[in-house]
Amino acid sequence: MRSFEEYRDFVKTDLRANGHDPELTSIELDRVSYFLKMGVNIEMCQNSIVGLRHNTKRIPDRLEKFYVDHGVFCEKAFPTITDFVPVLKHLKEEADEAISSGEAEEFADVLMLLLSAFRLRFPDEGVHSLLYAAEQKLKVCKERKWVIVEDGYGQHIKN
Repeated sequence: MRSFEEYRDFVKTDLRANGHDPELTSIELDRVSYFLKMGVNIEMCQNSIVGLRHNTKRIPDRLEKFYVDHGVFCEKAFPTITDFVPVLKHLKEEADEAISSGEAEEFADVLMLLLSAFRLRFPDEGVHSLLYAAEQKLKVCKERKWVIVEDGYGQHIKN
């Protein structure tokens, strides 16, 4: 089994040789580091990274296509739903189901309801606007100080 350092060197060399974006290298290394902290062995990390490497360039396109396909489905299935608030309330219920089951399908429900609520709240925006808002929020989060609260999640320290 490779060590993290060996794998990191392999990833850097491989990506440079294949002309990949240096930011992708950073994403891969962050992902490996996270997996290792969670106790996943390096071979499983490598398999996951290979999938990430082959799909990363297409993720924005896939997300946009999904957003559009999902929007068309919602408009046909739920034509009378025009307010985002009830959708967010439903999202809370689905989040509780994801907590209870831990199943990917429940997390997918949460994602779809989030996209539905966003689409209803900002009908003239695409999913790129939500992604941009998330990227901007991540910058803010990176500047904050954080603590782990009693319930086991991270919370920023309020000034």
